[in-house]
Amino acid sequence: MTIRKKINAGVICAFAAVLIWLGNVGQAHAETKQAPVAEVEGQRDLAVMFSFDTEVVDIVFISPSGKRYAAGDPGVETASGELWSTYRIADAENGTWSVEYDLKGNREIQYSVIEDDYGLWIQYFVLGDIADSGMDVSFQADFQDSWAYYSYEIYALNAQDGSVAGRLAGGQASAGSEKQQHLDMSSLSSGTYQLRLEVYWNDGEVELFDNMLSDTFEFSNPGTPDAMEDFVTRIDMGTYEIGVDWTEYHRWNYEAYRLTVYGDGALLYDATLGDDVRSSRVLYEEDTRNLSISLYARNHGLWSAPLTKEIDLTKEYLRLGTGQVTGSGSLELAYGVSGERQLLLEVNESRAEYRLAGEGTLNVDLAPGNNELYAECETDGQVWLILDTEIYYDAYPPQIVLFDEIDGKTVHGDSVDIIGEMTGGSRLLANGAEVELDADGGFSVPFALTVGQNVLTLEAVDVNGNSSVLTLTVYRESGLIKGIDGKTGRFLPLAGALAVSVLLIIWALIFLKKREKRPGRDRKRGMGLWIFADVILVCLEALCVYQYLTHYFFSRSMDYLEMVEHSALEAARYLQTQRIYGIAAAAGLVICLAAILGTVLAGIRKKRKRSKGGDSGTVAESDRL
Repeated sequence: MTIRKKINAGVICAFAAVLIWLGNVGQAHAETKQAPVAEVEGQRDLAVMFSFDTEVVDIVFISPSGKRYAAGDPGVETASGELWSTYRIADAENGTWSVEYDLKGNREIQYSVIEDDYGLWIQYFVLGDIADSGMDVSFQADFQDSWAYYSYEIYALNAQDGSVAGRLAGGQASAGSEKQQHLDMSSLSSGTYQLRLEVYWNDGEVELFDNMLSDTFEFSNPGTPDAMEDFVTRIDMGTYEIGVDWTEYHRWNYEAYRLTVYGDGALLYDATLGDDVRSSRVLYEEDTRNLSISLYARNHGLWSAPLTKEIDLTKEYLRLGTGQVTGSGSLELAYGVSGERQLLLEVNESRAEYRLAGEGTLNVDLAPGNNELYAECETDGQVWLILDTEIYYDAYPPQIVLFDEIDGKTVHGDSVDIIGEMTGGSRLLANGAEVELDADGGFSVPFALTVGQNVLTLEAVDVNGNSSVLTLTVYRESGLIKGIDGKTGRFLPLAGALAVSVLLIIWALIFLKKREKRPGRDRKRGMGLWIFADVILVCLEALCVYQYLTHYFFSRSMDYLEMVEHSALEAARYLQTQRIYGIAAAAGLVICLAAILGTVLAGIRKKRKRSKGGDSGTVAESDRL
């Protein structure tokens, strides 16, 4: 015999729409506001019933100390019906209590505080022994009017999830007297249950009720159908998916199925399936160690005994020794089996079978690129271990592309910037030091130079361990002129321009000297040609300077970076063109200065000659007269 001690006896849970006003009566008219509702003297239960004119809304109680109580909170019991709800707060704090409410669609909310000594209480609920699929129970409920008759109902609850398994009895009993009831549980499947007793009283104005739960008990129904014959379980250890299939073991008289799956004791799946469903799939966590899979069949309204399979994933497993992407051409497959097993392994077009025992590993060769892998191994009890996945073998090293071919060149600066882009890699090292990369893999490495040979090693590495190495050799020479390939050699055009300018000046002086004996008009024409030539040279110089500046600023813009991404060769040619315009501008400047200087000197010399020639010419003319 089992007795469950009653908790919170005398809970007032429901009232009719027409209310007996036994306490304070009031009205609430505002939305989302607070209002005082009751004054509690001494610590006791507080029960309040609310009635609404259009819809039921939630009520929040606020204690004298400011603590908030809502439906579902510990110590708060509620019941509701059509346009009414009742709240009971156990051991309410002494002082003034308020409520917070939102009218929503109501015009007003009416409430009534119910005195604590007005209620219906279950005193005890006693379970007898189980015999022949039945059980005798006894209970008693008290009311302030001992003559009153109340209604009662008894339900069986599934102890695992609290769901209602069935209504076992119902009727009326007299308050203050013990009621004995025989329960027929033949409609219940074997399992673990609790009983719930509910009592009601309604006089047309007020409805009161109380309920009580029994302790749990085991019930074995003699009429329980036998467990299913078997089912097939396939565990994909790559996708962590369980496939359960009972197609071969279905019978015509099965009305429904129930499948439960537990992982390490935690419920992963519990569902009731129709008789037309013959398979199901369930996911489990990667680190799960044990699986428990149970399948029930319902026949003539009763669930069969479960057919359960326990699988220890620490002893039965197939695992990859790498991820879905690997940089190794050899794949390691780890296995564990409880007995001697047969393994079927397929990789791409290759198929092989292995005999397994205990724990170990297998090595499988992979082809570069994508590889399809399928492995299956049958263990005891129609349980299959599966690996069905794809492995990508990354056999391609990252690439390093330089925007300027610097390898083997000779420079005279004390440093040079190595600019380029890495594709397909995750890290870049320059002589072992980490290089910062932008979002597109671009980089710029400042390389300090010493006189002589300088070697820079760039190493690109991807996430799978593939690497590529690029070694650059740059020479730095000292001295003013070390050949045309050196930096000083670039000034040879300037030196040539200077030599040409000197020759032009000498030639101009000789030419002007020869022209001294010619008439003044011819000398003026010659001088005008020199000035015109100077103007042409200045225009050409301005054009070269303009082109150089245009190329210079473009090479430092985002458009140039886009050009580099599109074609490194085109970008290099653009820089070469910029260099040519720069040299031409420098050489043209020297030539222009020389030409202008020669013209100025020639003009000064001509002016002097003209002054002297004018005096002697006058004497010669008077001699002829």
